[in-house]
Amino acid sequence: MKHIVSFSGGKDSTAMLLMMLEKGMQVDEVVFFDTGWEFPEMYKHIKSVENQTGIDITFVYPNETFDYYFYEYRSKKGNYIDKIGLSWPDFKNRWCTRYKINAIKKYCNSLGNHIIYEGIALNELNRKKSGKTYPLIEFNVTEEIALEYCYKKGFTWDGLYKIFNRVSCFCCPLKRISELNMLYSEKPELWQIMRKMDSKTWRNFRPDYKLIDLEKRFKEENKQLIINLY
Repeated sequence: MKHIVSFSGGKDSTAMLLMMLEKGMQVDEVVFFDTGWEFPEMYKHIKSVENQTGIDITFVYPNETFDYYFYEYRSKKGNYIDKIGLSWPDFKNRWCTRYKINAIKKYCNSLGNHIIYEGIALNELNRKKSGKTYPLIEFNVTEEIALEYCYKKGFTWDGLYKIFNRVSCFCCPLKRISELNMLYSEKPELWQIMRKMDSKTWRNFRPDYKLIDLEKRFKEENKQLIINLY
């Protein structure tokens, strides 16, 4: 029986891995799905976790790059059969999540009998699914406790959690509006990548906003904030 940690690199999965090791729990493999769209700080964090734990984290990839799915993939059926590329995901078409789940499942199944440990915190009980094990819930660890624990262990993600509530793909349109504003304000180099992506695809960034309209909103809001400060 293989004991596999599903590792997103975020605060919860990091705390879970470290706590499991502290408690002497069996960890045979740590698996990270690489979208290619992670924050640069996330790759640095993963390397730091490897250095501290002595574990080589296994990177799992989709069959094709996410860039390919975004720009080039052609649907063979459904509502988007005439479209080129799957474009920006939304709550009805979270293709990125689907590919991630399928790739990790396929890899874990290739290892034979296994248990998957997933970093779901105590205050995320609605995210539980059958067939997986959730150590943080068993340890009574909330998201807040997990983050503080990671900080105490020296993991800071170079300040990402000072800016964002969740550290998912940098270009995720499912982020809160406030987090997208922080991305626009604090990570302009990543915002420029998103602008290039948006210029080459067919779907609006969000159902309620085009990317350019969000940018206009943020410029106005940030300008007004500066005026109010003075």
